[in-house]
Amino acid sequence: TYNPILVILSILIASLAAYSAFGLADRIKVAERTSIKRSWLAAGAGAMGMGVWAMHFIGMLAFRLPVPVTYDVFITLLSMVPAILASAVVLLVTGRTEIGRARLILSGTLMGSGIGIMHYTGMAAMRLDAIMFYDPVLFTVSVVVAVVLATLSLYAKSLATSRKPRSHVIKLSVALVMGCAISGMHYTAMAAAYFFPTTEAPASAPGLDPLLLALVVSVATVLILALAIAVANVDTHLKAAAESERTSRARMMDAIESISHGISLYDAQDRLVVSNRRYREVFYPGITVATGTSFKSIMKRAAQKGLVPIPEGHLDAWVKEQVAQHRNPGDAYLQQWSDGRWIQITERRTADGGTVAVHTDITQLKEVELELRERERRLAAVSLEETLLHRAAEMAAETDSFEEALQQVVDMVCELTGWPVGHVYQISPDNPDLLITTTIWHLEDPDAYSVFQEVTERTHFLVGEGLPGRILKSGEPAWITNVQIDPNFPRNKLARDLGVKGAFGFPVKISGGVVAVLEFFGKQEVSPDDSLMQTIRNVGEQLSRVFERKRAEEELRQARQAADAANLAKSEFLSNMSHELRTPLNGVLGYTQILQRDSSVTPAHRESLDAIETCGLHLLTLINDVLDLSKIEAGRLEVNQAPCDLHRLIKNVFEIVSPRAESKGLTFSTEIAAEVPKGILTDSTKLKQVLVNLAGNAVKFTVEGNVTLRVRKSPDTGLQLEVEDTGIGMTPEELKEVFDPFKQAEGGKMSGGTGLGLPISKRLVEALGGKLEVESQPGQGSRFIISLPLVEVPEQDLSELVKETLTDQRSLVLAPGQDVTVLVADDLRENRDVLVKLLEGAGFDTREARNGKEAVEQLREYDIPVALIDLRMPVMNGMEAAREIRKDPTLKDTVLIAVSASVFSDQERAREAGFDDFIGKPFRASEVFDKIKHHLKIRYTVSDQEIPPDTERERVKPGDQKLSPEVAREVARRVQEAVQLGDVSELTALAAELIERNDFTSPYGEEIARLARAFDFEELSQLASTLVETATLSREKA
Repeated sequence: TYNPILVILSILIASLAAYSAFGLADRIKVAERTSIKRSWLAAGAGAMGMGVWAMHFIGMLAFRLPVPVTYDVFITLLSMVPAILASAVVLLVTGRTEIGRARLILSGTLMGSGIGIMHYTGMAAMRLDAIMFYDPVLFTVSVVVAVVLATLSLYAKSLATSRKPRSHVIKLSVALVMGCAISGMHYTAMAAAYFFPTTEAPASAPGLDPLLLALVVSVATVLILALAIAVANVDTHLKAAAESERTSRARMMDAIESISHGISLYDAQDRLVVSNRRYREVFYPGITVATGTSFKSIMKRAAQKGLVPIPEGHLDAWVKEQVAQHRNPGDAYLQQWSDGRWIQITERRTADGGTVAVHTDITQLKEVELELRERERRLAAVSLEETLLHRAAEMAAETDSFEEALQQVVDMVCELTGWPVGHVYQISPDNPDLLITTTIWHLEDPDAYSVFQEVTERTHFLVGEGLPGRILKSGEPAWITNVQIDPNFPRNKLARDLGVKGAFGFPVKISGGVVAVLEFFGKQEVSPDDSLMQTIRNVGEQLSRVFERKRAEEELRQARQAADAANLAKSEFLSNMSHELRTPLNGVLGYTQILQRDSSVTPAHRESLDAIETCGLHLLTLINDVLDLSKIEAGRLEVNQAPCDLHRLIKNVFEIVSPRAESKGLTFSTEIAAEVPKGILTDSTKLKQVLVNLAGNAVKFTVEGNVTLRVRKSPDTGLQLEVEDTGIGMTPEELKEVFDPFKQAEGGKMSGGTGLGLPISKRLVEALGGKLEVESQPGQGSRFIISLPLVEVPEQDLSELVKETLTDQRSLVLAPGQDVTVLVADDLRENRDVLVKLLEGAGFDTREARNGKEAVEQLREYDIPVALIDLRMPVMNGMEAAREIRKDPTLKDTVLIAVSASVFSDQERAREAGFDDFIGKPFRASEVFDKIKHHLKIRYTVSDQEIPPDTERERVKPGDQKLSPEVAREVARRVQEAVQLGDVSELTALAAELIERNDFTSPYGEEIARLARAFDFEELSQLASTLVETATLSREKA
């Protein structure tokens, strides 16, 4: 009979042993090192063997016999060996990744046989008082049961491993099947055994007591249980670790698959372990790239597929090279695929001897790089061109000669392009079709190219010959890749000897014709560079433009020199003419003024003197017009902008022009718009000169009608002044020449004059910042329009304008208590006499000198505060004398006034020489007195009494004082002329004469002085009319 509990326990022990063994078998499968595999194998075989052994003896203990039973120790222990060996074989088989059918059957047979051998060996260890027999059928059945169940268990194990290797339920089920195989074989075998007790049997030999066996089995069972628990625990942890590894590996693979680069990992034997889809499908499309495939095989297939461009016949060499590079990776390298893609491959060795590689498609980067390089090349070409153009133009412009500029350009081109040799040919002056050599060279190594230089300097070229002749013929740059094989290069033998190969050249043109050819040589065979060709073409054109400009500038300079020479000659001529004309006029007008001041002159003679003075003044006006125009053309016209009372200026113009208009029966009127300001900033003298000239011309060319002067604001320019008449007008042809110097319309020729009034007026208006225009039609009059910028001045500033006092500046004699000596230096006695008589008549002491040397000596010898010195004298001229005087510190306070007929050229020179002031010939007495008063701060008196400058006299009325008709008519005439000319100095001189003449004329002189001092030309005109009335009344009474 059997103890049910022990039977169940035996089955559990067998199943636990199988579970432990199968778990250890899984460890064998995943172990990487052989020693670990062996350890796991020993542990698993021991667990399984001991489990089979323990199950057997627990089953034996569960079997109850009526006779005592002991066990042979040796045989009992020996029975464990078949079970352990069978378990080891089975674990080796099940530890493989794949188990074939034959291997499965063999393993099941061995396991079942091992269990059977162990069982029957253990049965043989029994010692009891009975005879044991086996039923052959059941014996066979027991072995079959063990083999079948063992095979079934192993098959279930293989299925579980391949489908759900980590399921505990499957593992327990497989272990239970194996436990049933072991137990089934045991209990089937026990059923085949028959025991026959016998009393005659010999006594049992000493053996293992069942209690001791139970203890041993218990220990084995505990060990098996402990091992099963340990295996379960380890298996749990290992499963968790494996799961974590699997998860990590899955994540890693997901990450690898998501990478845009191709990733591959090869083991130490160059077999593919890991790769992502991009590596397989993008970089090696159309070929099999499976795990375990060797690197060499992949490379060979890629080459055979034509993925990489390999020269025919070099496939094996290329594969070998790739394998070598794969096994000994260095820096990243590039490969270009047959489809044009650029692949960057980066490989690194791993710790276990494998290789990890990263394939990156950098085609776009390569294209960008190529584009950037092309852009850099273009920028470099542009930069080179800009540098060449800039420096070429700069050098050509800065150098003084054509040859020097060519030398610098050749040096610059060689320096910036790196070509070692440069040379220049020039057009022969005798033959435009011949290029002759020059000594203009750039040689990087003069010694190496000395023979080439020597031969070249003996070689000339006609049109079409050699490189220079080819450029001369085409007029375009030329390039030779290799001069050694060029049939049209006469120096090719010499070039071969010296290793000269590449060459290019370009022309330099002036006025469309080639004047020079620059050629350059190098030792490299260089293909034509389009950008460089375009650059040198531009450089040649730039040089051509610069040289043409320099030639034009030279021609302009020569023309300017000629014009300057002509202007200088004209200036010298005008200066000389001014001197020659003014000098005799000085005597004529000077003596006329002296005679006019003489009270003994009869009225008839006085009229003759007046005629002489009028003609002289007219001649002086003509001379001044010519000199004014010359001064304007020479750019020496000075503009003095100052506050000006515009309304008063217009009134003065009216007072000057109105008498002329009335004498012709014309009406002269002025119109000033309400918006026109009173105070403006301008040069009042020049503006007044223009207006008087335009209005005077209008009166001159108007037979009947009126002349109008209008002033208004203009929205465009600021201030607009118009002079309009109803005169004869001008034709279109005359309008074109109206502002040309010395040109006159037909009416002007009849009226006289120089033809300079309008040109001078136009230039004066332009100097004031404005413009002068004219509108006219024949028979309908003319309108002259002046447009000026308007700068307003507050009226309160007009009160600050300095008004010259007249009477105290232009009186006849020095005030008492003033002894002043004046030195008069002039080489002409007539000029000295005029000045001496004027000065002595006014109370001055005088001394005379005939040249500059005498003037210096007298100034050093005598105490003379002021000197009037002519500039053109023999021995020492006035300029030299002034410089000598200024060198003497004792004469530093002496006032030097230059006197010259060359007003045009001498004023600035006199100032530079040291003169304090300037008087032009012919001079007026008032101007001489005014200059002396200004510098010496002296006072003048009338007769014996000093008259304050602002003394107001009672207005003289007709009949208050009796004047002879001749004197009244003379005074009226001189007042009218002075008013027309705006000559305040003349009015002052006339007033002084009348005051000095007698008591009858003195009040008129005082009134004229007062009105002139106030610039009241209207009252002066009225006074002249009064004098005419006086003369008329006197004649009627007579």
